[in-house]
Amino acid sequence: MTLTSSATRIPTVVLYDIMHEAATRVRGTLVALQDQHPENADSYRQQRLAIADLVNAVDADDRAAIQRTTDELRAEFDKLNAA
Repeated sequence: MTLTSSATRIPTVVLYDIMHEAATRVRGTLVALQDQHPENADSYRQQRLAIADLVNAVDADDRAAIQRTTDELRAEFDKLNAA
């Protein structure tokens, strides 16, 4: 999603919440995959921690970083669900 003039009027806190929701979806998918493939549990756990670190590193006031991270998380979610 590219920020348009109407999107720039959305409060940054809302965009930040959307990014966190995208992260939650990815982590949830990783939990489901871990349940399906317990032999890879450590890998899925590490991926969930990496997602948390990624989101925590984003400046809550940096719209561009929030959008970039949201886009990355959505792409990861799509990739995980396509597999």
